[in-house]
Amino acid sequence: MGRARHVAVGRVGRPHGVRGEVRVDPQGSLPRGLEGYTRFYLDRGRGPEPVGVEHHRIHGRFVLVKFEGYDTPEAARELTHAVLYVDRSELPPLGEGEYYHADLLGCEVVEENGDVLGRVADVFDSGAHDVLVIRTETGAERMLPVVAQWVLSIDVEAGRITVRVPEGMWD
Repeated sequence: MGRARHVAVGRVGRPHGVRGEVRVDPQGSLPRGLEGYTRFYLDRGRGPEPVGVEHHRIHGRFVLVKFEGYDTPEAARELTHAVLYVDRSELPPLGEGEYYHADLLGCEVVEENGDVLGRVADVFDSGAHDVLVIRTETGAERMLPVVAQWVLSIDVEAGRITVRVPEGMWD
């Protein structure tokens, strides 16, 4: 499974203040705010495009970011719902058993008996643990928490996640 050059690290929310800052809700790969990253990209529905960052700071569970060229709340509002990406080469190295959310997207999800359940359409952090959003062949979406008793193995290189779905979970 090929890995994307850009990795989503947050979603832009509403403007903050009067100088064009926006709230960025961190996603999966943004544990330290924006420190250490030098190249940023925003996707407003046309694919990741380079963007400059004037400054940023942690604000509660959000990162407040001032993007170059967006100097008013009205201008910054145009970025609402955009996805913030960084270059994969700048991500910190992973430890054993760790993964980036972006690397799970598109992975095939199979039960231990080999039955294919679908593919990972999304991954989000519930606060307690990650949750896989699995899209079936019929287009239905099922959620499965990433906990040891239900997610048996994650093989990012093979693009395969083996699970044990509790009886009655999706009835």
